[in-house]
Amino acid sequence: MALFYDVKSLYVKHNNTEELVVEELVFYVEQMSKRIEKIKKHIDAKNYEKLQKHVKVLQPIVESLGMDQAFEEFNSIRDWIEQKGKTKEIKEVYKLLRKHIRSAVKEIKKDYHIVVQ
Repeated sequence: MALFYDVKSLYVKHNNTEELVVEELVFYVEQMSKRIEKIKKHIDAKNYEKLQKHVKVLQPIVESLGMDQAFEEFNSIRDWIEQKGKTKEIKEVYKLLRKHIRSAVKEIKKDYHIVVQ
């Protein structure tokens, strides 16, 4: 049983076809791994436009994986972007988000034997 994600919606979407679910999970793992570090870079640089781009890609992924806590953290980041907030205001939210995403990625890789470079 997965602790950090839920793939029920993917199985429904793909009519319980394991190969299609795994294919989508590989894409999700690649995106989450690649973009979470870019988010940190753009937070530090206060590059709100580029940060918004990465949030728009990752937020639907975490929603479809049932990662409710990470979804809420993305909402906080979106609010911060809209307010053009100070970096120190969002650092803790980012740390929690990174922790949740890394935990889910690690668990998905283990559960589905996914190897991503």
